[in-house]
Amino acid sequence: MNKKYQIISFAAIILGFFMALLDTTVVNITLPKMTEYFNTTMNHISWVVNAYNLATAVILVTASRLSDQFGRKKLFIAGVVLFTISSLLCGISNSLQALIIFRTLQGIAAAFVVTIAMPLSTEIFPPEKRRTIMALWGAFSGLAAASGPSIGGIVTQFFNWRCIFFINIPIGCICIILTMKFIKESYDPTASKNIDFWGIVTISIAMFCLTFALMKSNEKGWASSFILSFFAVSAIALILFVIIELKVKEPMVPLSLFKSLPFTNGSITLFYSDLA
Repeated sequence: MNKKYQIISFAAIILGFFMALLDTTVVNITLPKMTEYFNTTMNHISWVVNAYNLATAVILVTASRLSDQFGRKKLFIAGVVLFTISSLLCGISNSLQALIIFRTLQGIAAAFVVTIAMPLSTEIFPPEKRRTIMALWGAFSGLAAASGPSIGGIVTQFFNWRCIFFINIPIGCICIILTMKFIKESYDPTASKNIDFWGIVTISIAMFCLTFALMKSNEKGWASSFILSFFAVSAIALILFVIIELKVKEPMVPLSLFKSLPFTNGSITLFYSDLA
């Protein structure tokens, strides 16, 4: 792949990645406007943010594994398509319930886009340039998270809160076209097509309970039985996940991967950025 194609391919992936990561924070500044529009309370409107983050956290590991098995390009495009459509649906929502449902769909799509973007990018460049790509990735991650409130504030001030969702549509369309044209399909050659169903179930339960408990801890109290119950279920599900991964023939997440320091550090960073 020549340099021109590498740059265009990387730009396509960054567009999708930036868009998905931006939506974790861009909505925050518009919540008062949404609260006024839907005539509701901040407790209820906060689920516009929580639904997105919760869905992303639950699907994150599964999305990464499925892309390795069935094709990163295919699932990246599917994620961007779903993200773009759900952005449109969020923008035209006339009820809070519908908006929360479509934000959940956005969060599911974001899990695929965010997790696949990095391995898809590393396939574009030779190994000697991957450290540079990792550095650029960190820069774009920070920029997306930091610029969300500013972009949300500007859009809300000069336009309508719905426009924070509509701006994703042209970005998503450009990303889809460039990805289809310039990026080649890639897989993990060591991954089988067998799906670790119980691994998916247990890690999803663990992530749901942990993320939900962290979201509600300030409201319910860290030491409340409600929060402690969710932490306990999360811990049990995580222990079951580890047991399953150790025993199953083709695990969803080979635990030997955590012997690699870069993999472990990257996983921890992605986990904390998703919870932020």
